[in-house]
Amino acid sequence: MRRIVSVLAGATLVAGSLGLSAGAAGATEDYDFAKQRDFWKGAAEAATMTVFAPSRKDIERAGLEVGEPPNMSSLEMLCAGEWTVIASFDGDEVRSESDASLTLTQAPSSECMDDPGAGDAPPSRWSFKALGATWRADYQGCRNTDEGQPDPGVADCAVVDRLYLISAQIPSASGSQDTAVRVETVGMTRPQIRGLVRSMEAVR
Repeated sequence: MRRIVSVLAGATLVAGSLGLSAGAAGATEDYDFAKQRDFWKGAAEAATMTVFAPSRKDIERAGLEVGEPPNMSSLEMLCAGEWTVIASFDGDEVRSESDASLTLTQAPSSECMDDPGAGDAPPSRWSFKALGATWRADYQGCRNTDEGQPDPGVADCAVVDRLYLISAQIPSASGSQDTAVRVETVGMTRPQIRGLVRSMEAVR
């Protein structure tokens, strides 16, 4: 059984303190974690690939909290000279009583992401198209499965407990590198996932 657990400790990794090149450091000297839009703009200026951000409306529609910045957000250099952009959102228990969560990871290559590990749940895959790419979604298990017990099949796991890993390689639209994207969700429906992914737009 695999559990999706973010390894980030909060919005503590400010890009400007991580030894960026002169150009990238200049783009992040005034990096401000106080507002969500500043996180996305700073990340887009530092990264070599196009960075995509979901719309506020679709974050809320999925029952997630629109944090400023996202609940946990960071730039991590998992490949030399390449920034990986990570943003996480938790369920908005005040507005929607949601216990869902989503972590959005973007990098020039999937090799520049942390290893999500292999799930042992019975395989169940589906796909959809968005942003010029085919997105593959894999069922990763059931949140409430007791430790040491096998995960049930997707049909035997309540939607609010399903873990999914969704990934795609978005082709470049502006001369930059392609963007590898991974979305890890807990407790979200397929329409919510598709809607949020399709709402993502390149950060300018």
